[in-house]
Amino acid sequence: MFFSCRDWMLSCLVLGSLGLAGCHKTPEQPATEQTSSASTASHPVAQRPAHIREFAATANDAHDIQQLENFTRNFHDMSQEMRTELEQLKKNHQLSQEFVMQRKHDQVHSALNMLKDLDLKTEQGRYIQGMMSAYWDSQREPQKQTPADQSTLIQAAQQLEYWKAHTESATAP
Repeated sequence: MFFSCRDWMLSCLVLGSLGLAGCHKTPEQPATEQTSSASTASHPVAQRPAHIREFAATANDAHDIQQLENFTRNFHDMSQEMRTELEQLKKNHQLSQEFVMQRKHDQVHSALNMLKDLDLKTEQGRYIQGMMSAYWDSQREPQKQTPADQSTLIQAAQQLEYWKAHTESATAP
């Protein structure tokens, strides 16, 4: 059974879609809430959604964004390799439910270890790391036929996409 792998791939698609939707421009903020820097004035950033936390810009923003994007890419690649392995075993009629559960367990622990190993230097980076870790930590418990609540993981992806878009617009020429 591939429910865990398919769920993960579905969540990657959902996160990507929601991340892009989170970058959708909404009406501009009132003048009292806009930043006063010239770079953001020439490149307005979409209004911050209510669930996105605002953080002060730091010199380490690009570093942390890169670290989090590397985590996402590496985790996706690892998950894809695992899915390919499971599909091959299923095709050869060698796949057991116990093996699938072991791989899901391995996936959760890999995510937590990879997140723990990130060298994040900003408060916002650690905030996103914390949300992702909370989601994966919640996946340690065997799920009872109910879908996992991915709202924390989705919010982390949206926070990262908002941060990235805000950082890019602030540094754009």
